[in-house]
Amino acid sequence: MKIDILHNKDEKKFFCIIDGFEAHMMYREIDDNTLDYYHTYVPNELRGQKIAQKIVNEAVKFALSENKKIIPSCSYVQAYLQRYK
Repeated sequence: MKIDILHNKDEKKFFCIIDGFEAHMMYREIDDNTLDYYHTYVPNELRGQKIAQKIVNEAVKFALSENKKIIPSCSYVQAYLQRYK
């Protein structure tokens, strides 16, 4: 299944909506060069489909493309970065 990950810069989140359920990763801008990725959530109905991994992957690609440092305050983001980067 193809999952489209969206980025809402105003709400500072990467997200997708599947079957009416939203999975997301929230962030905040610490300064011009640093993003704090602090919260990842996938509803029970969507778990087990690697959705969090896909969302965080898009968020990491965004940070790299913008040449920004990531602070992984979220434990899922910490684990993702240790495993894939």
